Amino acid sequence: MALTYKQQVESYVGTVTDVDVLSQYLTVSARRIVDLIPTAKAQQYAVLLTVDALGSDTTNMRVLEVTGGGYSARQVPHGMLAQIADNDSIFKAVTKDPIFYTDTNKLYVSPSGTDRMLSIPYPVVLSSDSDILSGVTEYDEALTLGAAIQVRSKNIEDARSALPASIGFLDVTNELTQLNTSLATDQDIELAVGWIQDIQVRIAEYSAKLTNIASDMQKAVHTINILQLSMASLEKRYQEVLALQFGIQFGGRNDSK
Repeated sequence: MALTYKQQVESYVGTVTDVDVLSQYLTVSARRIVDLIPTAKAQQYAVLLTVDALGSDTTNMRVLEVTGGGYSARQVPHGMLAQIADNDSIFKAVTKDPIFYTDTNKLYVSPSGTDRMLSIPYPVVLSSDSDILSGVTEYDEALTLGAAIQVRSKNIEDARSALPASIGFLDVTNELTQLNTSLATDQDIELAVGWIQDIQVRIAEYSAKLTNIASDMQKAVHTINILQLSMASLEKRYQEVLALQFGIQFGGRNDSK
């Protein structure tokens, strides 16, 4: 039985308790993989959809090819819409040379007719899933590494947020005022000694607080260092997998991260 994606991610980062967040990370990672699959290979996972005359939503899919009335449609930028509608323009869209364009996550074909688009829906991945493309597992390592990196990044963020933003200051103003009053005004040595003892207690408590904070900070920094090393290792392997499967080069040459 295939391991679930949660189990695969946990093999990199340890136990993950928030399965809903993990599912979100997996979905983000899957979207990137779908975008990276070479077009020729991606077609085997694609579905043919009808393009509505009023435009079709493409928010959750990768569009591979568009046809208008059975003819291949070419994509044009928004700035050419006036030209493709102009009967006197050489860029005029015609039945045998249709065009398509996108506007606010909607795809339109001109001239409108029997229009189709070949696309891959972006999968919504659950942590309990074990495949994203109808049993295809060749992208599982890239998928789970991408999610694992997001988990580790959140781990580092949480560890950093645990560091104290401030430690406060020791304020013995009141005690010093009372001490001075005892000596200068009341001339009460016994009362003054009491205030001195109070100040000593406050200083000792503050010193203990600083010691505890310093210890906690040292532990947090150590944890962050370990997490960062783990992150670097995951990113290195992720880059290796993307280079192997999709030809993406890193190290300043063609880093698509």
